[in-house]
Amino acid sequence: MAIGSIFGTYAGGMLLGVVPGSIVLPALAAILIVSAIKEWRH
Repeated sequence: MAIGSIFGTYAGGMLLGVVPGSIVLPALAAILIVSAIKEWRH
């Protein structure tokens, strides 16, 4: 789980340099919400 967090942080940081933050941040928020829902149902 820690490896995924580290990779996600790195990938998010790289995307901020290429894609505007107004697109990356809502996408990351959506991923977190979907993950939370999946975890809640488990």
